[in-house]
This record gives sequence, C-alpha cells and structure tokens, in this order.
Amino acid sequence: MKKIFFAFIFVNIFTLQLLAQSDSISLFRAPGKSGVKSSDKSVGSNLFGISLGHLSRGGTVLSYEKLLGTSGISIYAGLGISLIDIWGQYSISKERSILFDNFSEVKNIDIGMIFDVGAKYYFEKQTGGFFIGTGFTSINNTIYTGYDFAYEYKGSISNSTIKLNYTSNEIKFILGHVNSQNDKFYNEFSFGPQFRFLEYNQVQYQFGSSINGIRYTATKEYIEEVKVGLFLGWKIGFRF
Repeated sequence: MKKIFFAFIFVNIFTLQLLAQSDSISLFRAPGKSGVKSSDKSVGSNLFGISLGHLSRGGTVLSYEKLLGTSGISIYAGLGISLIDIWGQYSISKERSILFDNFSEVKNIDIGMIFDVGAKYYFEKQTGGFFIGTGFTSINNTIYTGYDFAYEYKGSISNSTIKLNYTSNEIKFILGHVNSQNDKFYNEFSFGPQFRFLEYNQVQYQFGSSINGIRYTATKEYIEEVKVGLFLGWKIGFRF
C-alpha cells in the first residue's frame, strides 16, 4: 500500500506543478476568457460534504476541501466507514462475492474504514464549474463467514466462522462538475478511470477425506490482483 500511495503523491505533485505554472488550458472556457471569475458573491473557498457515491461501497465518507488562493487548485481529504464493499467485492462472472463461494454465508461483520484524499484543478479558479483531478481511496473491512454444516478447517472439524480481510487501494483520474460558486450548498458529480489494487482472503470448500463422517474441507487463500475500471462519484455539502 505504501508504494501505491507514494506513487500517487508523486504523480499528483507533478501534475499540480504543471497546472500552476501554466494557464493555457482552454477546455470548457469561452475564447478570449481567462477563466478567472469574480468572487464578489462567493460564499467561501472551503467545502464540507458527505459522499453519496460511497453508499455502493458499503458506507460513506465525510470530507473537507480547501481551495488554495486563486490558483484553481484545491486539496481534499475524507474519512468514513464501510461494512461490506457491495460493488467492489462483487464478481460479475461468478455472480457472487469474490470473498466466498455460493455455499458459505456472512455470519458477522467488523466495521471497516474508508480513507479518501486527492487534489483538483478548477477551470474557473473557484469551487464551481468543471474540474479535473486525481484521487486515492483506500477501503478495508472484515467479514466472518461460515457454513451451515460441519466441515474440516485447518485439519480439524469445525463449524466456527472464518475471518476474511479485504483491502482495495484505488488511484483515480477525475473529471467532474460542481454547481455555482455563489450557492452555499454544493452538488458535485464526477467520473473517470481507476486502478484498483486488491488484497483479500477468499474461502471455498471442496469434497475432502472422510473424518468422522465429515467430507467437506474449507480453505482460505490470500489473493492479490489489479483491476481497471470506471468510478462514479457524488458529493453534497456546503461552502463556507
């Protein structure tokens, strides 16, 4: 995770330096406009919000964002909770969670954490209109799964639960839009590609040798994989 996070920080700093040194980006601007809008009616360069987009990840995030002067650059950070990463743990091909098989079921859940940081560049040089950015999100949680029948696990007969840890570290490239800077309450939509670095336990059972009539063996594996996909974001909150 440290290597992924430091790589994100390096790319982020390099990108922001390029944007801060150049104001030549013309996307979403009318010809002849500098992109700098009057802030006479601005209600503030600080934003506090809640992420509705993370509901599909089993929780939500409270975040704070700060616009840095008139550079158009802002930074944000958020912290939240996650129960079961509904979208992130679902396998379309298997039509089930990547953590367990069709015969096991969730017995208990430990509340996990969501950590979300990033930076944006607003073309209007204030917290309104279109923006681009990068973000890093880490989602982790733990579930306890098991079977409704006795089985062999780690060489002994058991019907206890099996602990499965899950972590998804994600680097995102963001394109988004926020409503007018003059409104106290803001509404932000974003989307873009992302790279997900997954680390998780997976449990499955198979027919095993007969031990006192028990013929099922449960195993737990540690898996690492990288997935590429798209994300959708939605935040609401207020400016101050």
